Amino acid sequence: MTRWTIATLVMALLAAVAVVIAWTLDPTRTLYGWLVAVYAAYTTAMGALLLLLLGDATDAVWLPVLRRPVEAIVSALPLLAILFVPILLSLDRVYSWVPGGLPLAPHDEELVAAKRAWLNEPFFVVRSAVYLLVPALVGELVRARSRRIERAARQRIGAIGLTIVVPVVTFAGFDWVMSLEPGYYSTAFGLIPATGGFMAALAVVIIAIGLAHRRGVLLDAGPDHLHALGKLLLTAVCFWAYLAFFQYMLGWIANLPAEARWYLPRTTGAWGALAVVLIALHFAVPFLALLSRPLKRSALALGVVSAGLLFTHWLDVYWLSLPAIRPRAPAFHVADLASVLAVFCAGFAIAAWRTARAPSAPNPLFERSLRYRSE
Repeated sequence: MTRWTIATLVMALLAAVAVVIAWTLDPTRTLYGWLVAVYAAYTTAMGALLLLLLGDATDAVWLPVLRRPVEAIVSALPLLAILFVPILLSLDRVYSWVPGGLPLAPHDEELVAAKRAWLNEPFFVVRSAVYLLVPALVGELVRARSRRIERAARQRIGAIGLTIVVPVVTFAGFDWVMSLEPGYYSTAFGLIPATGGFMAALAVVIIAIGLAHRRGVLLDAGPDHLHALGKLLLTAVCFWAYLAFFQYMLGWIANLPAEARWYLPRTTGAWGALAVVLIALHFAVPFLALLSRPLKRSALALGVVSAGLLFTHWLDVYWLSLPAIRPRAPAFHVADLASVLAVFCAGFAIAAWRTARAPSAPNPLFERSLRYRSE
């Protein structure tokens, strides 16, 4: 391990100790902070897996040069499956639809009763295992074999993998976050944080390239590859805004009680102010910044935008989740920061360790990728 990997692992352990202490004082609030952190990391890793599969399915010329940092993010998926276990062991402290758990709002009782075939603990655990293990297996397959098979086979694996991973990450959003308030329902909900995760994965890769350039390594990824990532980042920012706006607009037009009850605390008071911050930092500012061609070709400038978007992805998951127990106003807790540090630092350390141990197999498309030029 490098000294940076060891330092990150130590930070993760210290943050984990803080999470345990917070849990002894306030288990429910700590579990919510842990859920937000793990889900934000999960959607980021799933975004990296989607990027790999999409690149393979479309035979993207620019991907081989960037493949190693993308695969490093994907390699954290098995760890995230382990980190989600505390949530599965404490469902009654997190989800109000669990009998004997958090109090269920009277107006939701009839709706939950109608969904009981789906919202029950055994089935929830089984589905969660699918959401965690299937992408991890797909990611391991792609990492292990994608460089050793012919192009047509790699494209088939990418196309088949997309048909598996997209529904998985969508339904994970339904179950893990939307069911925090079981009276609410939206067919677009799962795609919103999934799109944010894709954006966050691109941000992590861009930041990794920038840091590697400062250390004098990974020089194969030049301005044209950064430009390609920047264009994808702009697309993800716009698609996230499209989904979030139309989900809100359709709910406003329909004016149904279940949808109104979900949006009311999130669009008024302090939560409403946070929503404005999200609109600015998750869309308006990066949208205007990423329109600049020179910015998308600068590792430093694009890295600054990416760092902001990575933070905003966590903030978006926080805004989606925490009003379930704090409808009046957000109240940041030490468990929020400790959970983020523990999960993301552990993910970085494991990804760096696994990437260093992985054999560097030759990629026949590497030379073609080096010659990639972005218009």
